[in-house]
Amino acid sequence: MYYQLELIIFFEGRMIGHVYLDFLQNELRRLMNHLNLRKRKMMWNLNDGAPINYTILIHAHLNNEFLDGWIGRG
Repeated sequence: MYYQLELIIFFEGRMIGHVYLDFLQNELRRLMNHLNLRKRKMMWNLNDGAPINYTILIHAHLNNEFLDGWIGRG
């Protein structure tokens, strides 16, 4: 088995909850459309240690979208 980095995204400035959630729900989904379903099912989402990643809305979305396939606190 090998691991491959498909996508890395950096944000400039301060990110707030509803903006990040909108990114996850809309922009990230659009960016991932080029990946086939098999890759998406095997993919993991890794969040850095920013406080925004620990909000209830972000956790709920990540749990729904990535099931057990995301790495972060909580």
